[in-house]
Amino acid sequence: MALANGDDSAWLGSRLRAEVAGDVGFDTSSRALFATDASNYLIVPKGVVFPDTVADIVATVALCREAGVALTPRGGGTSTGGQAVGGGVVLDCSRYLDHVLEVDPDRGLARVEPGVVLDTLQREAAPYGLPVVTSDIPPHLEVLGTESRPGRRFVRTGDQQELTEAITKALASSVSERDGARGLQQEVLAASSEQRRVGK
Repeated sequence: MALANGDDSAWLGSRLRAEVAGDVGFDTSSRALFATDASNYLIVPKGVVFPDTVADIVATVALCREAGVALTPRGGGTSTGGQAVGGGVVLDCSRYLDHVLEVDPDRGLARVEPGVVLDTLQREAAPYGLPVVTSDIPPHLEVLGTESRPGRRFVRTGDQQELTEAITKALASSVSERDGARGLQQEVLAASSEQRRVGK
């Protein structure tokens, strides 16, 4: 049930603090810091959530739905086109959910959390002799999402959607499920992990 605009921020901030193990920032400083990315857009959010677990993501999605408040997944916070800003709640995974969980050199796959940037994955894949090249964006600035950013190496490496084997998503129904990434871009509200092809 959606709440009145004057009440939703206080209610939502209180509920998120009670149910999320990670950090919750509805203060003026947090809101100002997350009002922009590397683009020209400036949209002040109601608050910011830094999930510590997948359960935190699911709880945030469910509470935002209950409050009728938009949720903007920020991933690792490397957006350059305004995708990481919004007037509702911003979900930033760069603080805690930024690990490479597994590298499978035999299958050429890596399982990562949504806050991982390309530089981190390259470092973890290097001992196996697996190069990870997905676009022209500097590796310390690229987050591993499903957004298509091919760059000039597109013909050789494919775009990010083609390089994503599977994704775990948290939908507004609070049900997590795994599926192939192609065609899911509009459905995904918050990704809890991805499998990335490496060694291409």
